[in-house]
Amino acid sequence: MKRLSIIAIALLTSLAVCAASIEDDTELRSVENASCEKEKTVLGVRIGINDARWISYDSDEPYSGAGIKFKVGFAAELPIAKHWWINTGLYYSVKGYREKDKSDGSVSTLNMGYLEVPVYFTWHYKFNPNLRLRLGVGPYVALAVNAKLKTKYNNVSQSYSGLDGYKLPDVGIGLTAGLQYKRFLVEIGNSLGFLKVSEYDIAFHNEVASLTVGYQF
Repeated sequence: MKRLSIIAIALLTSLAVCAASIEDDTELRSVENASCEKEKTVLGVRIGINDARWISYDSDEPYSGAGIKFKVGFAAELPIAKHWWINTGLYYSVKGYREKDKSDGSVSTLNMGYLEVPVYFTWHYKFNPNLRLRLGVGPYVALAVNAKLKTKYNNVSQSYSGLDGYKLPDVGIGLTAGLQYKRFLVEIGNSLGFLKVSEYDIAFHNEVASLTVGYQF
């Protein structure tokens, strides 16, 4: 998924550059006029998928990859300077891991739901009045509100719900890259948590790669 994110960033950037290169002089003048207009705070909705896992700096083998999870929420974007915005909001984001035990073939899947608030500093570049490139970086804070661990062995499944044994708060940093066309946008991102997410002796942290689509009101 990390390689996919890198490729997607390159493709998005290439697409934006290509779109810019075919604009004629009239459109370029429109961009100049549009840049003089005062930007306003924008609200929007977001929905996306997460490729989540736990990683550890104390172990050579982090939990293997992840099942696909989801996130949904509301966004608010506040202009603070030319080209620069603060991108925040409130999201319900599912993180966790999916691990297959190589010795017995059992599979464990953890889904932890977080309420998450990002505070990303986002750089916008308008290629024309309808198309813009968006690159963001910044911290996030999150609080776990539910958790469900499912194990499967020899076609027998068991589930355990509850937050016992898990750390509730999470703080980390994230990166995003995307394109916005009129009121619609698509973004990819990657985030890394700084805090331990469990009571295990080994310190595990959240890592999430995401693909998000959104609509601006």
